[in-house]
Amino acid sequence: MDTYSLPVSVQVNDLPVGLSFSNGEITGTPTVEGSYPVTVLATDAAGNPNSFIFTIVVDGTAPAVPVITLPHVGDTSVSGTAEPNSKVILNLPGGTTITVDVDANGNWTSGTIPALKDGDLIKAQGQDLAGNLSAETSAIVDGIAPSAPNIVPVKA
Repeated sequence: MDTYSLPVSVQVNDLPVGLSFSNGEITGTPTVEGSYPVTVLATDAAGNPNSFIFTIVVDGTAPAVPVITLPHVGDTSVSGTAEPNSKVILNLPGGTTITVDVDANGNWTSGTIPALKDGDLIKAQGQDLAGNLSAETSAIVDGIAPSAPNIVPVKA
């Protein structure tokens, strides 16, 4: 707990457009995407300054739609690719929803799930670090081979 009782003045510089600092609080809604290093300068009544810098990232852009690697009957995990260091929200057969981390290379995997059956539907949606959601994508487990083609011989 800070028990310092002398008056302190605080100045905040370089806030994104749409944010302001007043009465010890940063408020508002940023309107321009980007990365903003913000400097906070505190000076006590004796004139002693102290400052620190932190970064505000404004991101309102949805990530790209994740890709689901074609699932097969009997698979006990689902995998794919998405925006690196983001998350993928999976809706699995039976109504289970799980969230998985995407690695720095853009790869993700569900971990162990119940074995997939023919016709199972898997849905995936990307979520970036700012919480923006991508459009949803889906894959259907297809375990039935197509019928053999009927080839009619050509007579010369």
